[in-house]
Amino acid sequence: MIKTLDTEPSVDLETNLTKDKMEAFLFVKKKLGKKYALIDCKPMQKVKVIARCVIEEEPAPIRYEDVMEALQNKGVVFGIQEDAIMKAVQDTAGEITVKIATGLPPVESADASIMYNFQDEDWSVTAKNPYGDGKIHSVSVGEIVAIKRPPDPGEPGIDVTGEPVSGVRLQKGDIVLFYTDGLTEALNSAQKQLGIEKLAELLNSNALYDASQIIDRLIVDLGQFIGDYHQTDDITLVVLKVEQ
Repeated sequence: MIKTLDTEPSVDLETNLTKDKMEAFLFVKKKLGKKYALIDCKPMQKVKVIARCVIEEEPAPIRYEDVMEALQNKGVVFGIQEDAIMKAVQDTAGEITVKIATGLPPVESADASIMYNFQDEDWSVTAKNPYGDGKIHSVSVGEIVAIKRPPDPGEPGIDVTGEPVSGVRLQKGDIVLFYTDGLTEALNSAQKQLGIEKLAELLNSNALYDASQIIDRLIVDLGQFIGDYHQTDDITLVVLKVEQ
């Protein structure tokens, strides 16, 4: 007895999240059901079976609940876009991919700053010290010469799984250095501190190495800077590097 390989109509729903979990995409693939019938053939010496599709069945419509279940199975609970769900439900295409959810990006923090309200002959918009020699040459009673802007702590974001997202987003190759103040305040025989700028310079010059090598090379560089001069404060450092 020969039977045809009929197929049932189906709908596949697949939810994929971006690596940072800030976006979720829904992939919908609809498959028609097909029923085949054997076709009569003329008498011949060899057996030849021919089947032809005689019925194509549309899959059942996608329900809102089906989409929500697919999202929940992937842990997507935040930033779900209702219009995207309706598009997925109503679209008649065989395959469709829609962005179904978007997270809330974090607001980055900002350092405190000073806004200067005066100019002089040495002033330039790119200068760190906008009044050149550090002197205010003219000021009126009650005049506000500068305004201190407080630091902005920023706000955490939320990814599509509902988890908080830090304002600091590290990428491959980024380096984070933790250190005690004994490092930047390390003195050499000339009573000169290492300082943040010199430390940043040393860190950048060793950025191509892995974390353990960076520590080793920083210790060597520090030793060359301070020489035999005795230090009165402890020096501790930890290096993290994003490898992938």
